[in-house]
Amino acid sequence: MKRRVNLGLVGFGRWGRVYAKTINDLEGINLSTVASGKPDIGSLVPADCSVTSDWRNLITDAGLDGIILTVPPQAQVDIAE
Repeated sequence: MKRRVNLGLVGFGRWGRVYAKTINDLEGINLSTVASGKPDIGSLVPADCSVTSDWRNLITDAGLDGIILTVPPQAQVDIAE
């Protein structure tokens, strides 16, 4: 059995939603956690996806294989560092 890749997503605006849909359509890839300042997105993500308001929670999540940033460019450097 192939191992699933678990991804986190920071930002759930227009591009975040595009990435979430694409990830959902890929076999073997799981959107595990979304960090968003919009607390009402729970119905827009897969049932097994957790939602947090603080992107720092994704950094400490040992179950993630990678994090995708879909935030404005000026915020990307601070998060990536």
